[in-house]
Amino acid sequence: ENTYTKGLNEKQRNTRIKKIKDPKTKKTMRVDMFTASAITQVYDAVKKTSHKSKFESLPLDKMAQLSFKMMK
Repeated sequence: ENTYTKGLNEKQRNTRIKKIKDPKTKKTMRVDMFTASAITQVYDAVKKTSHKSKFESLPLDKMAQLSFKMMK
């Protein structure tokens, strides 16, 4: 537990919102922590630099869709 989630119950912890910058539009978008966690886990699991750069260049919605597809 960190200072961001300290004192929150499980439901509150899972519904926290995280701001992420979309690489294509350069706009900041709000993403729930579950989606942000999925994107981060998939990004960390990608080993090849070329694949990481392709993943980074995807729009945020495509990144999320791909992350959930790979998590299955």
